[in-house]
Parts: sequence; C-alpha cells; structure tokens
Amino acid sequence: MTASTPFDAGAPGDGHLSPAPAASTATRVRRRRRPSGEPPPLPRQLHASGKGWLLLIGVAVVAGVLIGNVQQAAVAADVVDHAVLSALEGIRTPWLTRAARAAGVLSHPAPLGMLAVWWATLVVLVIWRRWRHLLVCAVALFVVTLASTVASDALHRPRPLGVEILGPWTESALPSVPMAFLTAILVTSLYTLVPAGRLRERGKLVVAGLLGVTALSRFYLAQEGPFDVLLAVVIGVAIPLVAFRLFVPNEAFPVSYRRGRTAHLDVSGARHDAIAHALEEQLGVIPVAIKPFNLEGSGGSTPLRITVKGDPETYLFAKLYSAPTCARTAGTSSVARCSTASWRTRRRSTRCADWCSMRTTCCG
Repeated sequence: MTASTPFDAGAPGDGHLSPAPAASTATRVRRRRRPSGEPPPLPRQLHASGKGWLLLIGVAVVAGVLIGNVQQAAVAADVVDHAVLSALEGIRTPWLTRAARAAGVLSHPAPLGMLAVWWATLVVLVIWRRWRHLLVCAVALFVVTLASTVASDALHRPRPLGVEILGPWTESALPSVPMAFLTAILVTSLYTLVPAGRLRERGKLVVAGLLGVTALSRFYLAQEGPFDVLLAVVIGVAIPLVAFRLFVPNEAFPVSYRRGRTAHLDVSGARHDAIAHALEEQLGVIPVAIKPFNLEGSGGSTPLRITVKGDPETYLFAKLYSAPTCARTAGTSSVARCSTASWRTRRRSTRCADWCSMRTTCCG
C-alpha cells in the first residue's frame, strides 16, 4: 500500500486533496449590443442663437403679462409708445402716408402679400418633395398664430391712445397678430427655401429689413406701438427657429437644389466623427484623414479615401451606403494605392497602379 501525496486525485470525502485548478487565461470581452437597424437620432442642437431666442420669448411673455395686468407697467409702456408714435405723427405728409401704406402691404389685414409668400413656399416645397419641411413649417405657423391670438385676447391692450390711427386694424394690440404671422412666414420661408451658409445669412438680413420697414410703416400709421410689435416679432422668430432646429436640423435635412447625383454626402462634422469612431471601434484603426475622392465616376455614391495612423503609405477605401470597393486581399505585394474608378482581373505578373496582385485588382 502506497502513501498518497497531497496532489493525488481522490473521491470527495476520502481525505485526499484534489489538484488545484489551472489559472484561466481567458479574458472577458465587453458585451456589445448588436445594431438594431434603426436610424440614428437627429442631431438636435439649439445652438446659442436658439437658446437666446428662447430666453427672449420668456422675457417677452413676462413683459406682456406685466403690461396686461399691472397698472404701473401698462402706464410706463403707454408712455414710451406714445412718445415714439407722437414723434412720427409730427412728420406726417401726404406722400409719406402713401409710402407707409405701400410699405405695410405685407401686414395688411387682408394679407395678400403674406399669402403670396406662403403659397410660393408651399409650391417650392411640394415640387422638391420636402415633406418634412412642409409639415414642420405648417405646424410652426399654426402655433405662432394660435399663441399670438390667444395672448391678444387675454391681454386686451387697446390701440395707441392720443394719436390718430390712419391704417386698418382688428383685435387687441398686444401682441400684433399680423406682425407675428408675417414674421413666422418669412422665417419659415427662409429656413425651408434658402440653403444654409452665406446665402442664408444674407437672407436673414433681407428678412430683418422687411420686418423693419413693415414695423416702421405700422408705427407711422399708429396701428400699434413698439412693445406690441417687439413681442410679436419675438414670438414669430423663436417658435419656428426652435421647431426647425429640433425637428429638421440642417445636418440631417439640408436644403439643396442639386439634381442628379444626390447621394453624395457631406462627410464633415458629426458624420466625420461617426465614421472615425466606427473605424476605430470595429476595425482597430485610427483614421487621420477622411476625404471623398473620384465623385465624378462614383455613380452617385460617396467614395472615401481614409488615411490611417501608422504606415503613411497605407490607405483604406470605402463607399458610403454600398459594399466596400477595395480591401486588403491575400497575395497582394503591397497596398500602396487603390482606385475605385474601375476593376479589372489581372494576372499575377501584371503590375497595376504601383502594386500587383494574384487576384482581382482595382486599377485606375
């Protein structure tokens, strides 16, 4: 009978010690959810201007409530309005009156000018099939009209006192419903018809000029006071601006009039960051530069030349929303450059675009 050692295997409970288990070399892998296939969330960003207009609409609402319900605030606003309108009344002449009535045609109670701008916007949106812009535009305009009408009925501020009113008017003065409606129409037309960039910035100046001329004409004709118009303009700008920034962001729904190859995408900004993050996470490469190339021969897709960190001679190539057109294949002598202009089958000894391959190669 031989004595057992501590390392001999034995049945449980017989006094023998079991061998110590070997240290595991397996590494835990972080579990990741499989992509659901749903579209990514919209890049909803108000930016500084959107937050500023939201702050202004809060200030305007507080000021309107004070003017409509606190006697001291109402008297102070009436004094300021009366001073401005009295100064304009002192310079009235027949030809200036005719010019003021012509300048205020956009805010006339029978809004032919406003309706013309609105119907022109609808026609362009329908022709270019921008249904999302059309829906957001209609809802924002409805909200502006409803908010200004409800506020006007609730505050019951009278028309300017002590000054002869030369123009037509309806309803209460605060806020000015025609000015709110006109502002909303101009802002929605700007954000649905004019592409973002320098052209839209110039369009903002045009909208500001139209609103300024219309407001001056209404002051000259004593239809409303400055506080009435200011509150209406804030409502007419803030609501459509916030609606477009939240539901139709320019990064996801750009305004463009280009036909033909409409699949070419802008790979800057948020999309550039998303592509770089996906490459680093899924392929383990760190991209240095992501630039589109050969768009003329891409057939409407967006080929990308991606320079990765490490070997400066190494390039990755991809096409957005299509199968990869060039990848590392077994048997290649180097992967210096690759063109997606055309693909041909070459023999092993054939050199093509600074490199040769045993299989199908991409050749410029």
